[in-house]
Amino acid sequence: MIKSIFFDFDGVLTLDKNDMVSTCDYLAEMLDSSFNDLYAAYEPYADKLYAGKMTLEDFWAAFQKDIDDIVDIKHFYAALNSIPKNDDMFVLAQKLSTAGYKIGIVTNQTSERAKMANELFDLEEMFEPIIVSSELGFTKSGEFSDEKIFKTALAHYGNKPDEAVFVDNTKANLLIPFNMGIKTVYFDENINNVDQLSKYLENLGLNF
Repeated sequence: MIKSIFFDFDGVLTLDKNDMVSTCDYLAEMLDSSFNDLYAAYEPYADKLYAGKMTLEDFWAAFQKDIDDIVDIKHFYAALNSIPKNDDMFVLAQKLSTAGYKIGIVTNQTSERAKMANELFDLEEMFEPIIVSSELGFTKSGEFSDEKIFKTALAHYGNKPDEAVFVDNTKANLLIPFNMGIKTVYFDENINNVDQLSKYLENLGLNF
């Protein structure tokens, strides 16, 4: 029986594929620069940021050199804070919570941006636990991946793997939980079909 549903943050609870898209969109407009160039400069540092192996300040210094521009870091923090909320997914999460299911978040994220997201959307009012990769030192996929990130989520409620569902918009992030026995759902943020996700959960036996 399913007891807990864990959501990825970016691309599931938000409308952008990942935090780099949101951040680079903001910076591209502010700097009158190319989104693709900014994204290409950002991406090589993502794994280290998400795993807490690199500070935002060190990243920003390296990023500025890569884009050959000097920009006050306050603009980067403002960019991090430009998060487009997926209202329909929050509605679904609330329905699940009201029906008695435990809902949480497992996200590849810097702790700074996770705090911003919590303040913007009052995440802690609805989601528990909120598992942030950089605070644990490992991620859902990539160089620093470790199943401990999902074990930490399960342990919060004492759930067995087959009592939990994990929803993510990146297929690579679903491999570890799938191999652990967690029921995994790929969510395509481009389609953003929350109704289809709801039907899938109902087919698993959830009542909400």
